[in-house]
Amino acid sequence: MANKQVLKVKRYGYFDMMALAFRACPGYSLFFLVQHLITALIPTFNIYVTARFVDTAIDIVQDGAERREIILPIALLLLIMIYNVLLTRLMNMVSLRASQKFKVRISGEVLEKRAKLQYHYIENPKMLDLINRVSTDTSGQILSMYLNVLSIVEILISSLGVIITLASEVWYVGLLFVLLLPPTVAIAVKGGRATYKGNVEMTNIDRRNESLSHVMLNRENVEERTVFGFTDELNQRHTEGYEYARKFRMRIDFKNFFRNKLGGFACTTLAILTMFTLLPSVSQKEIEVGMFIALVEAVLMLANNYSGGRKGGINGTVETMIKKREFLRELTTFMALEEEPEATCLPDHDFDFGKIEFKNVGFAYPGVERTILNGLSFTIEHGKHYSFVGANGAGKTTIIKLLTGLYSNYTGEILVDGIELRALSPEKRKGLCAVVYQDFARYPLTMRENILLGNIQRMDASDTDGEIMDVAYTVGLEETVAGLRHGLDTPLGKIFEGGADISGGQWQRLAMARAMINPAPLCILDEPTSALDPLSESRLYEEFGTISHGRTTIFISHRLGSTKLADTIYVIDDGKISEAGSHAELMKLGGSYRAMFEAQAAWYTDEKEVG
Repeated sequence: MANKQVLKVKRYGYFDMMALAFRACPGYSLFFLVQHLITALIPTFNIYVTARFVDTAIDIVQDGAERREIILPIALLLLIMIYNVLLTRLMNMVSLRASQKFKVRISGEVLEKRAKLQYHYIENPKMLDLINRVSTDTSGQILSMYLNVLSIVEILISSLGVIITLASEVWYVGLLFVLLLPPTVAIAVKGGRATYKGNVEMTNIDRRNESLSHVMLNRENVEERTVFGFTDELNQRHTEGYEYARKFRMRIDFKNFFRNKLGGFACTTLAILTMFTLLPSVSQKEIEVGMFIALVEAVLMLANNYSGGRKGGINGTVETMIKKREFLRELTTFMALEEEPEATCLPDHDFDFGKIEFKNVGFAYPGVERTILNGLSFTIEHGKHYSFVGANGAGKTTIIKLLTGLYSNYTGEILVDGIELRALSPEKRKGLCAVVYQDFARYPLTMRENILLGNIQRMDASDTDGEIMDVAYTVGLEETVAGLRHGLDTPLGKIFEGGADISGGQWQRLAMARAMINPAPLCILDEPTSALDPLSESRLYEEFGTISHGRTTIFISHRLGSTKLADTIYVIDDGKISEAGSHAELMKLGGSYRAMFEAQAAWYTDEKEVG
């Protein structure tokens, strides 16, 4: 039977602190509940057992009572001790297994939610911070939240039992402890909100510090750190950011500490006064010595509960609960973020097209006033090769994001054989394009898996070696594969033992191999030669006919030598097509394309005498 969904689109509240845990792992959640309830009753039970033991011992010593009468109190005290010892060891083991179970149940749902989010959330720094806060160890947050609620229940039940027992002996002392509870909780609530608000404010600084730390520790940056000598500068910036965040949090912690200790001082003072209050009752034999000793011990425990010693006490547990409540608010926002329908579906590789038309397309990134595309119109015909050129920020990469369906909030129309792109099924949209991105990914997988990610339906097929080697040869990876210890089955990167490290250019060729093995009818290459040496770049152009055989291709490149391969070059300026035509036609036109091409060509053709 399939497991019920744990995370849902809803408004999460205090009740969900327990409900989420029971939906994730009902068995472990019930175990923890029973364990905390039993533990909550121990202090009250211990009062009477301790009182019985002390009084019986006194009777034996002073009045010659039967010694066998002390056997039961001793046995009960031993039982409590054994329970406490075994509980600690048992809980360590159970908590570990429960943590793993919660992670298995919840992490997959969080990853799926992130995978389905509309792309614009990922490019919004504020939303990305929220997404990272919520999705980082969500299972751990939910488990610790549930255990914290149980700790509060345990402390309140144990405190209530002690107060009732105390009130039965001295009623007004019990009342004082009851009256002290609301302000203690209020202090904890205020502290919890302040702490979480501080953590939210520090998210951006923490992210910046983490990025600097990555630069300083990552082996890919070793060469630049050594040559440019910027290690001390980055260390200083990292230290400044870290110190700012540390001092900010320390101020919050100090305020919370002062508030909590003020409440703790009041509780401790009340506990001491309680002891003195009980002494006359003992001397007048209104309270037995055993009950007095047991009550003194219980009152100290009660003061500890209030002031934050035992399991964080009321202060610590309530403060943590308030922080978790803020987490639930962000979880509510996270789960309500809009998704792309069927975002995780597999591409339809049987899909093809005859013509793609951009008709008066306009686009601006969410939250940004500047319009990137402004009435853009052009046509892509099947089997032909196109190149987009233009200045940085002209909108070239934005066009690719629209074509691949990353953004759908454009104006105008993008028609695929007369059908609006947004009206196509997600499978067909995914099956339309294979892309080599400028910021290509480097997956810590085997060479085989890195290539087959481009055609995920074939990942588990047993007859892919020939196909893989064909694309490897076409992009110039055949020697790389031959040099790997285990060939195609060699892990890439240094994460795994025996993994092979390859150059940036080889990684880029690997990204091109992924796109080639993908049977999508439209192949898009965004700066495909940025990490290649001149000879490799030249070979790529020579192999272009093989790479593009039977497919439509789009080149985006600042190296205008590649534009000669295109049937049509589109020059983009201010979000529109300013020029269109073949290389020869645009050179004859004498416009901006010719100016850009000749500016680059001058670097290779101009010769200057020296001396």
